Amino acid sequence: NNLGGYCGKDSTPPGECGVTQNDQEIIFKNVGIFDNDKLTLVVKNTSKYVPYTGNAGAGPNTDGHYNNGALGSVGQVNLKNGYNVDLEFEFRHSNGELAVVSGYFVFFDLDTHSCECDPVDDDCENCPACENLGRDVVHIPDTQIQSAGLNSDDDIILSLDTNLCVSKNNGETSFWSTSVGDGADNPDTFSLLGSQLTGLTTKQRKVAGAFAFTEESVLDITYEIAGPKYGKGRNLVFSALIYNCVPFG
Repeated sequence: NNLGGYCGKDSTPPGECGVTQNDQEIIFKNVGIFDNDKLTLVVKNTSKYVPYTGNAGAGPNTDGHYNNGALGSVGQVNLKNGYNVDLEFEFRHSNGELAVVSGYFVFFDLDTHSCECDPVDDDCENCPACENLGRDVVHIPDTQIQSAGLNSDDDIILSLDTNLCVSKNNGETSFWSTSVGDGADNPDTFSLLGSQLTGLTTKQRKVAGAFAFTEESVLDITYEIAGPKYGKGRNLVFSALIYNCVPFG
């Protein structure tokens, strides 16, 4: 647990984390079963990574890079306000080889620091109320988004009463937060029923979203906290649902 050379949850320097370590990544073991094998998810940064420098043990949402790692049944990556980071999510077999999988990648708790946003003219980025405050944003290359069922209506999963604003620009699909959130937005468990996320509270459902991917080993995702550089930071909360058999048709 050493993303970008920063110690994460339950990691201690110098033996397990720090800038002197070669493996500057987060490894989530046994995240699911695929082809009768236990999958591992590896998270790496491919651009400069700037988390909030917190203190271990401060709390699940407030201790900066020490938040990095597992949060119950989901994963978490911290980022300082006003920055962005390009992340790679690698699916691997238990022997370390890349696994080619299909399913949905899910984001939770996409919210703002303390502002309610009503995008101007449906322009997700144009939100005067949040101009000076942090907003969670996730960017995904359009080339990665494809439902295994080949039904484009299932490429993006949002609740009917979602608080998220989705934009498509320059070959990317972006999920923009528009509402204030707190730690209660983090789920304990969830599932996918048809084209809807289930097992979530109303509040959790409104700030969650997912995209479908087909036969991928590595997903490239950019996490951004739009707004000025100030204060502490926020957390990207994520998970994935992997098909054991791909439902083509």
